[in-house]
Amino acid sequence: MLGYVALFNGQFGPAFSWGIPGLAAGARKLGYKADVFNYTQVAQATTNIDTYRELGFKIALIGYSLGVSTATEIQTTRDVDLLCCIAASTLAINYPVDHAHTKRAVLWAGTDFLSSAGQHDGYDLVNHVSTGFGVPIWSHLLMSVSSVVSTGVLAELARLRGASQ
Repeated sequence: MLGYVALFNGQFGPAFSWGIPGLAAGARKLGYKADVFNYTQVAQATTNIDTYRELGFKIALIGYSLGVSTATEIQTTRDVDLLCCIAASTLAINYPVDHAHTKRAVLWAGTDFLSSAGQHDGYDLVNHVSTGFGVPIWSHLLMSVSSVVSTGVLAELARLRGASQ
């Protein structure tokens, strides 16, 4: 299976998007080509997405925090096989799932305002995640490294891989 994953960091890039490198490594172990972008790198990401789509690759987008804004924006104009969103913030602009372009969309939502957006935006599956911290900033920052999230995202990628064999 030929697959490409574009992963999007949240604000301050890798300094606070601790789980994104691990998800990229996990995607590569599953046989995907994977690139990590800062949430502002829309043009570079869409160029890569378009190139891989033209080569017949399945496309997956994974966004964390402000990276959810980028991933959800891209899926309004590009065909996406899988959209995985982690800790969408109510302080950001997030786009509803565009089912005309997106085959499957999954959200991991936290319990605090920094991580709970998107629950009514048309996702095929919404997973509720509690990190066990009552402080919103820590709950939000720990979402990307939660084993519930990483296991779930990698299972979705494996499912996509299996669906195309």
